[in-house]
Amino acid sequence: MIRNLLILTLLFPWVPSLTAQTLFTNATQKKAYQNQTRSPDGSPGKKYWQNRGNYLIHVSFDPVTHLLSGRETITYFNESPDTLRQLIIRLYPDHYKKGVARLDRIKDQDLSEGVVIDSFELGNEVITQFDNPPKVHRINTNLYIRLQEEILPHSRHTISIQWHYPVNTGSPQRTGMVDTGSYFIAYFFPRVAVYDDLDGWDTWSYNGIQEFYNDFGDFHVFITVPKNYVVWATGDQVDPQVNFSSAILGRLKKAWHTSQITPVIWKGDYQEGKVFAPANTGVWEFKANQVTDFAFAISDHYLSEASSIVVDSLSGRRTLATAAFNPIHEDYYDVARQAHESVYLMSFFYPKYPFPFDKITIFDGTDQMEYPMMVNDNPTRSLKEAVQLTSHEIFHSYFPFYMGINETAHAWMDE
Repeated sequence: MIRNLLILTLLFPWVPSLTAQTLFTNATQKKAYQNQTRSPDGSPGKKYWQNRGNYLIHVSFDPVTHLLSGRETITYFNESPDTLRQLIIRLYPDHYKKGVARLDRIKDQDLSEGVVIDSFELGNEVITQFDNPPKVHRINTNLYIRLQEEILPHSRHTISIQWHYPVNTGSPQRTGMVDTGSYFIAYFFPRVAVYDDLDGWDTWSYNGIQEFYNDFGDFHVFITVPKNYVVWATGDQVDPQVNFSSAILGRLKKAWHTSQITPVIWKGDYQEGKVFAPANTGVWEFKANQVTDFAFAISDHYLSEASSIVVDSLSGRRTLATAAFNPIHEDYYDVARQAHESVYLMSFFYPKYPFPFDKITIFDGTDQMEYPMMVNDNPTRSLKEAVQLTSHEIFHSYFPFYMGINETAHAWMDE
């Protein structure tokens, strides 16, 4: 590099010499450097910390009434050196609540009372009123709770919540009904907002346009739907033989071991009764560790095809790339190949780092939005557009999900 600069100086002496500039650093970042939680070179500081929450969720969804109900136990870890005197809970479905501030349009049929909290317990504290300032109040999609017992530094706490709300059906969004018999369900569970070393509590409220910033955590989720629905979700399915027939399990096994695109659920399988196990209960179980979000999708008529890619040549680890789609959308018959090629190129060429998850599912949905191991992508008008969309959303597996970027405040960093 020095030799090149010398040559340039000799050839073009009238050009001002190149000197390194000090990058702008805002006051918040400088404070983090002083506190030793972060370093100017991007590595964690000596005193870096991250809070996290682990989620055990039981959720039920009725496609007839569109009612989603759930109960969850959150194990929240305050790894910070701070005493937390309040708790902020994200209630993203309140985006559809009447009177909430938003930047997108919601059809009247989807306006509701938002998330109804049936019960809320934090340790020994039971909360029964959820709009009773100053102790408890809701501002747009955030629920603020002034704590009776403070959350001490380096402590663990258990939060139990039961809730329900109606899933949107008429406003094409990142979540909701895709068609009669297909749904992409995201942002469906109450979750603890991020508390970090830069800003403290993240108080951004979801307005329908900006994206998200969440803590890492482990998810163990049970999803109950009618027995004639297939579920795709973040994480690894536990005991798939409970739900899938031996024929589907055989195809999945093949897809896990081959780079060839393999039909998993194909034309005629639903009508011929080949999809589900005879004793399918309609309860689907998934686990995902160290991810920032969880989403799922269901359909009673979608096809799916998949293949796997060796993403780490040293360990031989493979990633399963799946396309789940409405058979009437012709562009989606190529999406499984696009997903396969995207994962391969990302792992070995750019950013040339093994794909961070062992699964990625591209679901034929209503929007263009990413989730850990899941993508909600609408059908497209051309192959070029489909390739751009598929690869872009899969790339989000690295940014923000692997890197943990604050997408709400810094979407430009990964978009």
